Amino acid sequence: MYKSFTACLKYVFAITSLIVTANTFATDCYSVSPNFSALGDEYFDLDRIKTLTTTQKDQLVEFNARLAGTWQGIASSSVCKGPESSPRRETKEAELKANIKASDNSQLSVFYELNYVEDRIKKNKSFSWFGNNLLSDLEVSNNSVTFSEKTRFQNRLIESIFSINPSGNALTITFSLYSNSILVSEKIWNMNRVN
Repeated sequence: MYKSFTACLKYVFAITSLIVTANTFATDCYSVSPNFSALGDEYFDLDRIKTLTTTQKDQLVEFNARLAGTWQGIASSSVCKGPESSPRRETKEAELKANIKASDNSQLSVFYELNYVEDRIKKNKSFSWFGNNLLSDLEVSNNSVTFSEKTRFQNRLIESIFSINPSGNALTITFSLYSNSILVSEKIWNMNRVN
């Protein structure tokens, strides 16, 4: 009886985890990039990439200063699989620790550790944003920064859309990857400030 009850609990927890993870991702698999919807064929023109203006740099320096510090939380990732008519998501979650450093030239550097507890795998990585001053579709407000980066790879246009949303001591960063304007994977970092 006890074993049956325990198995039932594990099943419920597993299903609940899947539901929570699925609900984390707001964008549907294989959906069209919002930038393609706005630009049409101009979307594929890499000449639209622009250098940051002085005003944009100043906005980013002020915004990035709010992000500097140590954060921890959960990193959720998904990859879209299957036919367009019935896509499915393959998802993973990892414990996340991130150290964010802001410079006075608008560059934002992120050093982070992912801990995949079930797989017993840890990964340490880093990346920087705004350092080369080349972006497209940058939007800066008091509460968020959204921008995209585009490149060509094996005759495909790869677009990454990033959204950074701080709220008090909480921070959400969304990474959306599009291939030829179609969403193929997504990552969401939900974090709280440590210091």
